[in-house]
Amino acid sequence: MPQTAFIDYLIERKNDRAMLAALRRCMVETHGDVRSYPYVVPFLPKDKYKHASYFLIAMLFGLHPDHTNKKHWTIGKAFRQLAKTDSRDKRFKALLDADGEQFSYHLQQAISLLQSREIKVNYYQLFKDIQGWTHSDRYVQFKWAEDFWVE
Repeated sequence: MPQTAFIDYLIERKNDRAMLAALRRCMVETHGDVRSYPYVVPFLPKDKYKHASYFLIAMLFGLHPDHTNKKHWTIGKAFRQLAKTDSRDKRFKALLDADGEQFSYHLQQAISLLQSREIKVNYYQLFKDIQGWTHSDRYVQFKWAEDFWVE
């Protein structure tokens, strides 16, 4: 799977400060900043529809390169690790309801919050979830909600 090789590559280079800085610049454009291209373009699939998800995951990794290998570790489970305050609940609901550019923005905010609390992210799972986000069944959103609210 190309996304697995991409995540493997990012994790192997997680201490490369120049790469992380270049990846953080992907926030500016849907298809990244030219400085991020050497790190992302070699992994892009032929299906151009999926390119935006590669640049989004690259930007998020640049913000918070602390990865966990916990199986099925979703953003819902990561958010559950935060103190359950009303503001966290509202932020999580806004993320679940987001689509398009709003989704990228809310996910960036979520990853920044997790980074500030040193809560790791499973980037393999997150990549799968990003690619399934727009599915009509909303299965990713329901899984994250279950992981957040159901003990």
